[in-house]
Amino acid sequence: GEFQRLERQFGGHLGVAGKNLNTGEVIGYNASERFPTASVIKLPVMAAFFHLADQKRVDPHARVVLAKEDKKPGSGVLQFMTDSMNLSLLDAVKLMIILSDNTATNLVLDQLASTHDARMAAVNDFLLSRGLKNTRLLNRLYSWQTKKQSPEGIRYGIGVSTPEDMMVLLEALYNKTLADSSSCNTMLDILKQQ
Repeated sequence: GEFQRLERQFGGHLGVAGKNLNTGEVIGYNASERFPTASVIKLPVMAAFFHLADQKRVDPHARVVLAKEDKKPGSGVLQFMTDSMNLSLLDAVKLMIILSDNTATNLVLDQLASTHDARMAAVNDFLLSRGLKNTRLLNRLYSWQTKKQSPEGIRYGIGVSTPEDMMVLLEALYNKTLADSSSCNTMLDILKQQ
């Protein structure tokens, strides 16, 4: 129907999943197909961050220092800020979501664990625990030295997900089961600032 027409018209490949939270009605088109996430992976990263904060494994009020080597090109304002400026981790999360800031995303990721692999696992284990079977963070942003030369890493870049998984994540956020209720409220507030 309409989705095929849009694909033909624009030459892309679509995946859609939606759920009416009042009636439970679900629609989908290629809903279980895996797609590269690009910056959409920042939503699961935020959810994992708040889960770890709820467990007292990260402190949202901890200060992080922006070093020259942290600055990443692409989206965001942190790349233009003075070296050695410091900001709270929570502010970095807000920049990651509201402005899709790539440098802020890496500042957040780097606080989740002590090694690259442990940071990826901190996000991915959380996602698996929430029933997101096909969503994975695969790398830091603009970090070629940590990119895994696996078929998955080569094909999907920084992350992979399905429309279905994103629907599950957003429904859990809405139902306040993605993290503690107060953390879910904070995430919703941050999302509303986009």
